[in-house]
Amino acid sequence: MPLTGSADQGMAEVTALLNRVQSTPEKNSDGRMLGSATLATAISSALYDTSEWPDLASAFRGVQAGDPKAAFALADEYNDRSPKGKYYDNTAEAFNAITCLEDGGDPDMGDLRKQAIELKKKAPVLGVYQAYSDLVCDEWPVQPIAFPKPVTAPGAAPIVVIGNTGDPATPYSGAKSLAKQLDSGHLLTYVGEGHTIYDKGNTCIDAAVDAYLQHGTVPAAGQRCH
Repeated sequence: MPLTGSADQGMAEVTALLNRVQSTPEKNSDGRMLGSATLATAISSALYDTSEWPDLASAFRGVQAGDPKAAFALADEYNDRSPKGKYYDNTAEAFNAITCLEDGGDPDMGDLRKQAIELKKKAPVLGVYQAYSDLVCDEWPVQPIAFPKPVTAPGAAPIVVIGNTGDPATPYSGAKSLAKQLDSGHLLTYVGEGHTIYDKGNTCIDAAVDAYLQHGTVPAAGQRCH
């Protein structure tokens, strides 16, 4: 295994790797240099699905040995970058445009610094790499539109909201909050890791969602799948 000891010891080892490539980037076979931000992207990419964890282990082993190839592969996957250096689509640009439109405006550096301190406390390994992401909206050419809060959707048919308890990208707390805000919201919970779960082989989730899509049947109140 690339990491040893307890969870805390493992996080300390990952932090040490991030610090090491920050001070001494590793050169890939294509000439690109792996720094801490790219390694953090690689780690984040693998956290979306447990099937990616073996690839993350390979990336850690590679970086420990001075070979960043596997880490770059994960980072490229996250960024939709092909092996030839081309990008498959403009997902990242669309994400930024939507984010800045819904929750943009000129970010305040003082607030961002405070958020960075809080993120460091709550996510000591990777939090800092997200701390200043709002800067992409600085001087954005389109004025933001206030996102409606709460989201109620009055008069809508039953709406099923699915949340994973171990989702690293869209926290379970958000799914619970949305289902509660919606006038006709119904929360369906998956107890496990990963980002999204429908049509990934969990028969409990798939059966509940299929029944909703095909027949309009909503899951039982408080239904949890494992």
